[in-house]
Amino acid sequence: KLNYTKLIVMITAAVVAISLVAHFIFNRNLAEIEVPNVTNMTVVEAQKLLEEKQFKVELEEKYGDPDKFKPGTVMEQSPKAGEKRKQGSLIILTICKGAELKAVPDVTGMSLSKAEQQLADAGFKVGKVTRKHVDGGKIGAVLSQSPKGLDKAPKGTGIDLVINEGDKPVPNIIGKSIDEAKGMLEQAGLKLGEIKKVQDANAKKNVVLACNPGVGSNLNDGAAVAITVAAGGEKKSAYVDFVVPSGKPANVRIVLTDDNGTATLYSGTQNGSVRLRQKVEYAGNAKVQFICDGKLISERNL
Repeated sequence: KLNYTKLIVMITAAVVAISLVAHFIFNRNLAEIEVPNVTNMTVVEAQKLLEEKQFKVELEEKYGDPDKFKPGTVMEQSPKAGEKRKQGSLIILTICKGAELKAVPDVTGMSLSKAEQQLADAGFKVGKVTRKHVDGGKIGAVLSQSPKGLDKAPKGTGIDLVINEGDKPVPNIIGKSIDEAKGMLEQAGLKLGEIKKVQDANAKKNVVLACNPGVGSNLNDGAAVAITVAAGGEKKSAYVDFVVPSGKPANVRIVLTDDNGTATLYSGTQNGSVRLRQKVEYAGNAKVQFICDGKLISERNL
């Protein structure tokens, strides 16, 4: 019985040894060739080409970008095309099984920017944007979408949106005076909103430089339009001199009023009879006031 067991072990070892030797001799004689490029081929085409080159093929499936790969085509291969491998080596092909279907978020009632962010976070994008007016609806909000919220769609799909806009277009008030802009807005069924002043050396004072919402935007009846106007011409500079009244020390303030508003240029305590010299930069019409202990002592127009 012992001899029989030894015989079986010896035979098994011999078979393994013969197999290893045969495998070594066989592989030594196999040619090393470049792996062909099979990306974008169908499974059948890719498998046939590789097997003709005497490679082995293994398949795996993954979701893919529908804009790049059709279902059933090769998205990736390993080893890559151009690398050299011996005939009989294994080539792994990644096959596109189509786009991943996801639930589309419901963005109705949102602003366009918020809807765009919500869609992007879910793996979608904004498709065609259509605008129309609906009475009583919130201006700028999404009225409807296609595909609808919670419908399944391939990842990366463009979601078409319909946005609510008003029926009162903002007239072209750029370059107009504040009074002219106000009249044009009222005639269009709108009203003048916030007025912001900015310094612009190339523009006349109180001329409209911009508006929000912009020219041509459609708003609801009676909606307000904010405007930005020029505060005045180029900034100028001058020096002013004041003398603190004689007597005990006083709390002194030098105040500038010009087209940009009112600002305190100096504030502090000074002894009586002290002469103060202050540089003033101003826009448009300006005046400088010299105030001691809360009382107006002197005023200069610039």
